[in-house]
Amino acid sequence: MKKRLLVGIPVFLVLAAAATTAWYQYIYKGPRYSPADPAALAALVSDERVRISDERWIVMEPAAGVSETALVFYPGGQVAPEGYAEPLRAVAAAGYLVVLVPMPLELAVLTPNRADDVMAAFPQIRRWVIAGHSLGGAMAARYAFNHPGRMAGLLLWDAYPPDTDDLSGATLPVRQIHRVNEAGEAPEAYRS
Repeated sequence: MKKRLLVGIPVFLVLAAAATTAWYQYIYKGPRYSPADPAALAALVSDERVRISDERWIVMEPAAGVSETALVFYPGGQVAPEGYAEPLRAVAAAGYLVVLVPMPLELAVLTPNRADDVMAAFPQIRRWVIAGHSLGGAMAARYAFNHPGRMAGLLLWDAYPPDTDDLSGATLPVRQIHRVNEAGEAPEAYRS
């Protein structure tokens, strides 16, 4: 009896956590906090400059041919991945393959190593840059930190690395795009 109880309690806790997560994500929370706007959705239509595919990931490929450098992008937490289509399409139109990676429950923290799958799917690409917004940027930084030498660059969009992932000694270029206040200053957390 004790053995069944010892096995049953962890199973019950896992199932309760899964049920609570599903309830929160799909019933309680309702629609996404940040749905994609019409301009972003329009950027997801293929044309003579950029071909778009949306199967496992949202892939934006320049029609004129792909460079040897590509971008993998992690969306922010609770943000519709499609919402990034407009600025990422501009990167693709400049000649770079762009792979926008949707995350489970819209939280990159659950699968920060998704870049591994993307890079394996595109073996012709020699140099990868990883980028992300907010929580997605933090997880892109974590990926770059945990895989030294694998990425050619890191772009943080309104994001910064987790405290445990010190990139100050990294050899890869790290750039940051962030919002500013009315005085034109970056938020305290983004200042170096």
